[in-house]
Amino acid sequence: GVIVLDPSKTGGKDIRIYFGRPKEKGKAFGEPTIWVESPEIKEASGASNQITPQEARMRDLNYTAPIMIKLRVVEDGREKDPETIKIGDMPVMIRSKVCTLSGNKLDSYIEKNNGPINATRKEKASVYRGRP
Repeated sequence: GVIVLDPSKTGGKDIRIYFGRPKEKGKAFGEPTIWVESPEIKEASGASNQITPQEARMRDLNYTAPIMIKLRVVEDGREKDPETIKIGDMPVMIRSKVCTLSGNKLDSYIEKNNGPINATRKEKASVYRGRP
């Protein structure tokens, strides 16, 4: 898609913002331009850290992941470097593809945090959730 900015608001410049993958013969090609990153939290110091569902729950935070988009800006016919911006946050379901603990990451997380080593996956998950 394309967004054309009003020249009366941009000092007479022709500015176009392109988003989405280029299409050829009706098929999109190239790398995705909209994606969801891993859940993270921005600390008061300004640092961003990956967050787990348990940490979000203990700190009374929403377990969300940033939605990112890559835009191409063309100003008076000259293309500038692509810009990547955050357009929002998406709530993350526990153990979904985006979740910090999806797949085998749950096992390594529990072992790293002194969880039961010789337990079954079901037992590990119940310990993680805080249930007997």
